[in-house]
Amino acid sequence: MGLSKAEPLIARLNAYLGALDTFKQEVLGRVEHFATALALTFAEAIVLKECTEHKEITLAMIRKALETIEEKGDILIRLPKEDAWLISAQESLSWRIIPDEEMKEPGFIIETSFGDIDGRISKQLEELRKSFA
Repeated sequence: MGLSKAEPLIARLNAYLGALDTFKQEVLGRVEHFATALALTFAEAIVLKECTEHKEITLAMIRKALETIEEKGDILIRLPKEDAWLISAQESLSWRIIPDEEMKEPGFIIETSFGDIDGRISKQLEELRKSFA
């Protein structure tokens, strides 16, 4: 008789434990999502600051992107106006650099006859955010 009274209580307790576990998993998922978003926001701030203060980073990113291009024909690189003259002055380059008045953020866009490479920081971070979504 005692066991028959305890069985509904045990079943209810198991249901509560299951609901608690589900809630715990939901909270952990939310915390993980928030922590990732926060980390990406900090990373964006750091990267933007570094790219703004150290223009040679942009030049290094351009060189790395150019390594991926197989056809080295006519290459046009669009840069923010304030970066274009600085990078052009660095050394004699075999690419055409065009100041782009509309680009306000650090980065570049490489245009080739086979397609474009978007090296703007916002686009790179957007792709990174998509991989965490």
